Amino acid sequence: MEQYSNPQGSSKGLSIAALICGVLGIISFFVSVFSIKGVADSGNVTGVLVFGILGLILGLLGIILGAIGMKKAKEYGQSKGLAIAGLVTGII
Repeated sequence: MEQYSNPQGSSKGLSIAALICGVLGIISFFVSVFSIKGVADSGNVTGVLVFGILGLILGLLGIILGAIGMKKAKEYGQSKGLAIAGLVTGII
């Protein structure tokens, strides 16, 4: 009995993960930016820093996963649309 591998899902999963990380990174960054006004008077900036750092980490992860997803999509001859979207949202 032969087993066949399905390369179709490998680049798509990475591309979707890149897109999700990029979008969550953008949301996290904007939450931290718009929270600065609310915490400026109280002096408690821990939450703002956590969301800001989380946004940066998720953005970098989106860039890395998007680049890997583009490479795998090219390798398997698949569409690179999701990978490019993940890359762009990670860069933003």
